Amino acid sequence: MVGDGKTDICTIRAIGGAIQWTYLSSLNSSINYITFGASATDFPVQGDYNGDGKTDAAIWRPSATANGSAFWVQATGTNAVTTFALGANGDYPPANFNAH
Repeated sequence: MVGDGKTDICTIRAIGGAIQWTYLSSLNSSINYITFGASATDFPVQGDYNGDGKTDAAIWRPSATANGSAFWVQATGTNAVTTFALGANGDYPPANFNAH
Protein backbone atom coordinates (compact mmCIF):
# COMPACT_ATOMS: atom_id res chain seq x y z
CA MET A 1 0.00 0.00 0.00
CA VAL A 2 3.03 2.27 0.24
CA GLY A 3 4.27 1.95 -3.36
CA ASP A 4 7.84 0.75 -2.82
CA GLY A 5 7.43 -2.34 -4.99
CA LYS A 6 7.09 -4.66 -1.99
CA THR A 7 3.89 -6.33 -0.85
CA ASP A 8 2.65 -5.08 2.51
CA ILE A 9 1.08 -7.57 4.90
CA CYS A 10 -2.57 -6.72 5.52
CA THR A 11 -5.57 -8.01 7.46
CA ILE A 12 -9.17 -6.87 7.54
CA ARG A 13 -11.77 -7.11 10.28
CA ALA A 14 -15.26 -5.92 11.03
CA ILE A 15 -15.32 -2.90 13.35
CA GLY A 16 -18.74 -1.42 14.13
CA GLY A 17 -20.19 -2.54 10.79
CA ALA A 18 -17.24 -1.21 8.77
CA ILE A 19 -14.19 -2.95 7.29
CA GLN A 20 -10.94 -1.96 8.97
CA TRP A 21 -7.82 -2.62 6.91
CA THR A 22 -4.65 -3.03 9.01
CA TYR A 23 -1.34 -3.16 7.16
CA LEU A 24 2.34 -3.31 8.07
CA SER A 25 4.34 -0.79 6.03
CA SER A 26 7.32 -2.31 4.22
CA LEU A 27 9.00 1.13 4.36
CA ASN A 28 9.22 1.62 8.11
CA SER A 29 7.43 -1.33 9.78
CA SER A 30 4.67 0.97 11.09
CA ILE A 31 1.17 -0.42 11.52
CA ASN A 32 -1.45 1.60 9.63
CA TYR A 33 -5.25 1.56 9.54
CA ILE A 34 -7.81 2.36 6.86
CA THR A 35 -11.56 2.13 7.49
CA PHE A 36 -13.36 1.52 4.20
CA GLY A 37 -16.36 -0.63 3.29
CA ALA A 38 -19.32 -2.27 5.04
CA SER A 39 -18.47 -5.57 6.71
CA ALA A 40 -21.91 -7.15 6.27
CA THR A 41 -22.19 -6.76 2.49
CA ASP A 42 -18.92 -5.77 0.81
CA PHE A 43 -16.18 -7.92 -0.71
CA PRO A 44 -12.56 -6.67 -0.35
CA VAL A 45 -10.93 -6.37 -3.81
CA GLN A 46 -7.73 -4.40 -3.18
CA GLY A 47 -5.52 -3.51 -6.12
CA ASP A 48 -3.78 -0.66 -7.92
CA TYR A 49 -6.84 0.82 -9.61
CA ASN A 50 -5.33 4.20 -10.54
CA GLY A 51 -1.92 3.02 -11.77
CA ASP A 52 0.20 4.90 -9.23
CA GLY A 53 2.05 1.77 -8.06
CA LYS A 54 0.26 1.68 -4.70
CA THR A 55 -2.39 -0.81 -3.64
CA ASP A 56 -5.73 0.90 -3.07
CA ALA A 57 -8.33 -0.21 -0.53
CA ALA A 58 -11.31 -1.31 -2.62
CA ILE A 59 -14.57 -3.16 -2.21
CA TRP A 60 -17.23 -4.57 -4.50
CA ARG A 61 -20.75 -3.93 -3.24
CA PRO A 62 -23.53 -6.13 -4.68
CA SER A 63 -27.00 -4.68 -5.19
CA ALA A 64 -30.40 -6.18 -5.94
CA THR A 65 -31.14 -3.06 -8.02
CA ALA A 66 -30.41 -3.42 -11.74
CA ASN A 67 -26.98 -1.92 -12.55
CA GLY A 68 -26.54 -1.06 -8.86
CA SER A 69 -23.57 -3.31 -8.07
CA ALA A 70 -20.28 -1.41 -8.07
CA PHE A 71 -16.60 -1.33 -7.23
CA TRP A 72 -15.67 1.40 -4.74
CA VAL A 73 -12.00 2.40 -4.61
CA GLN A 74 -10.27 4.61 -2.03
CA ALA A 75 -7.00 5.82 -3.54
CA THR A 76 -3.93 5.42 -1.34
CA GLY A 77 -2.44 8.80 -0.52
CA THR A 78 -5.33 11.02 -1.63
CA ASN A 79 -8.22 9.04 -0.08
CA ALA A 80 -10.32 10.05 -3.11
CA VAL A 81 -13.19 7.60 -3.66
CA THR A 82 -14.13 6.46 -7.16
CA THR A 83 -16.94 4.08 -8.14
CA PHE A 84 -17.27 1.79 -11.14
CA ALA A 85 -20.70 0.22 -11.73
CA LEU A 86 -20.42 -3.42 -12.78
CA GLY A 87 -22.22 -6.65 -11.95
CA ALA A 88 -25.57 -7.84 -10.70
CA ASN A 89 -26.95 -9.36 -7.52
CA GLY A 90 -25.62 -12.92 -7.26
CA ASP A 91 -22.31 -12.08 -8.99
CA TYR A 92 -18.98 -12.53 -7.24
CA PRO A 93 -15.94 -10.33 -7.89
CA PRO A 94 -13.02 -12.43 -9.21
CA ALA A 95 -10.53 -9.94 -7.74
CA ASN A 96 -11.74 -11.25 -4.37
CA PHE A 97 -10.45 -14.73 -5.27
CA ASN A 98 -6.87 -13.89 -4.26
CA ALA A 99 -7.91 -11.97 -1.15
CA HIS A 100 -8.69 -15.02 1.01
